[in-house]
Amino acid sequence: MARAGPKKWSYRGGTRPNTVTVAERTSGGIIYAKAWNSSTGQYIRVSLGHRDREAAELYADEEALKLRKGESEIRSGRVTLTRVFDLYERHKTPTKSEKAQEEDRRRFELWMSHLGPRHDPHAITMHQWAEFARLRLAGEVNAKGEPVPKGDWKPLRPRTVEKEQRFLHAVYRWAWMWKPQPGFPSLMRENPLRSRDLFPFEKEENPYRPTATEDRYLRTRTHAESVVAHVWWTGERTKQKSDLLEILDIVHGTGRRIRAILALRFADLRLERTTEAPHGAIMWPGDTDKQGKAWASEMTREVRAAIDRVMTRRPDRAGTLPLFPSPTDPDMLRSVSYERASCWLRRAEMLAGLEKLKHGLWHPYRRKWATERKHHPDKDVAEVGGWKSTETLRRCYQQSDPETRRQVLEDRRPVLAVS
Repeated sequence: MARAGPKKWSYRGGTRPNTVTVAERTSGGIIYAKAWNSSTGQYIRVSLGHRDREAAELYADEEALKLRKGESEIRSGRVTLTRVFDLYERHKTPTKSEKAQEEDRRRFELWMSHLGPRHDPHAITMHQWAEFARLRLAGEVNAKGEPVPKGDWKPLRPRTVEKEQRFLHAVYRWAWMWKPQPGFPSLMRENPLRSRDLFPFEKEENPYRPTATEDRYLRTRTHAESVVAHVWWTGERTKQKSDLLEILDIVHGTGRRIRAILALRFADLRLERTTEAPHGAIMWPGDTDKQGKAWASEMTREVRAAIDRVMTRRPDRAGTLPLFPSPTDPDMLRSVSYERASCWLRRAEMLAGLEKLKHGLWHPYRRKWATERKHHPDKDVAEVGGWKSTETLRRCYQQSDPETRRQVLEDRRPVLAVS
């Protein structure tokens, strides 16, 4: 007698004739949904593209209710904006940082409010795209797409709207490429947002990108060691010197994003001095990189000195423990937060008599790092500083400066002939 295989899970939502069944074709495999189409005398089947049984039960109940109203996605065979966002949130959003995940969910609400949850993503129009930009730029709708009373309108910068447009563009591109399994059709049959001419992004004509100066760095650094932190590492609240000086030196010496620096672990350090890396190296992990890419870069003398000070202060730390632990975590297992490190920096700036830079705190040091290296090949600067695109490096980080402009004016080569 043949031995029975593992039992396959299934669930039926609704009551006849408006029922939707969700089931596994193989035990523990991808879940599919089916509903009876009385007009054709056949079942309509769709893949849910996941193995989450709880989510599948909810889908069955919701679609069964919609069947009674004649609005079911499974019967119409249409892909809706809600389904695209649900699958994106399930498969793509978890790969992002916690802050980016929150932004994803807010933008889901914003775009669904504007286009409608039952909207066919293939049918987006240029008018809908332009109207979204108009409403957001004027401040007529808030960040969740809710109408704002006319007296409370606050115009937005084009850069904010551009980020929201780029988000939908990224979701559409993902849906156009994503398949539940090899050999299955993509979630979206085409990507209508591919044409930048028809669906252009808003553009900031005069973007404000503050860049830190050498004087600002030196003045801030002078007072960084005076900034103290209230820590609980000994079991009770005490005052100790903060890690601001070391953090600032690593920011200045590597040009890396502050969140990647705060997330450094002892295991990311390569302290051995070699011919290629005379001061050691840092292995920047992909899970803390904004673009999800792992990088390796050599330390400078300045950065190695900062690392050595940390090692001296915490000689018994190693492995996956954070280089800069949170002062409020007695076990020192969590990294210091961006907000706390930013408070330290502002305190040092105030002690130095410096006003806060408009639209910038840590990022101006990344622009400083990139601008100081304009005379090097873009590809090398991007590789060392952690940019995947040299175009982004040139457009957003390398700033014009008086000395370089003067060199352009004075360093000329006479034209002796033209072709």
